[in-house]
Amino acid sequence: RHLLGNHLLKELCSLCVASRIHGSPSSTGHLLGALAGQVEEALAILVVGLFSAVCTEAVISLVTRQKLKVLDGHSALLGVILALMLPPGTPLWIVLIAGMLCVALGKMVFGNAWNYPFHPALVALVLVQMSWPAETNVFYKPLPMLGDAVADTGATWEEAADPIAAAKVLPKLAQRANVTELVWGDHPGGIGMTSVVAIILGGLLLIGLRVVPWKIPIGFIGGALSSA
Repeated sequence: RHLLGNHLLKELCSLCVASRIHGSPSSTGHLLGALAGQVEEALAILVVGLFSAVCTEAVISLVTRQKLKVLDGHSALLGVILALMLPPGTPLWIVLIAGMLCVALGKMVFGNAWNYPFHPALVALVLVQMSWPAETNVFYKPLPMLGDAVADTGATWEEAADPIAAAKVLPKLAQRANVTELVWGDHPGGIGMTSVVAIILGGLLLIGLRVVPWKIPIGFIGGALSSA
């Protein structure tokens, strides 16, 4: 547990910094944002992402005659982080490819763990979104918060979830946003990137288990607020 905890700490910290630069939400979350109505889809994405990442490392390690390190949990953690960043409607074959890219191009090509310049999960996310933009922007319809805003613009809720189309919709959405809906995650986003409540509970759990020192999240949040 201690070894996996160290992996978790390092990966989440590097992901927070990379996400801040990349423009993604600054922290990873939990399944609650997608579990409202799409439990099976969310769990399937998590399982396929984890399976793909672990199997990819095992195959590459065997082919290159490296020491097999899949039991340290690092690739499994990368697969879970990647899955939590994907929309709940992502086809499983894309999740499979994303898991392979995450480990093969994001991690192993640089000599295994901790040597990569960019977070492997973000590398895979960018590659699949560039290759299959339509398939990787499949968001399920959220609760009413989004409906009124898109009705005024003539856009559909799927278009509002697309980063480019959202530029026209989000200003009106911000005026109508309900704080409660935002906190619970009733808006388009990755499986583990929308629910503020789930993210906070997950963070408190990690701090309580002493996997993450409290100074790291407090310092990151303070830095983000000071530069906002």
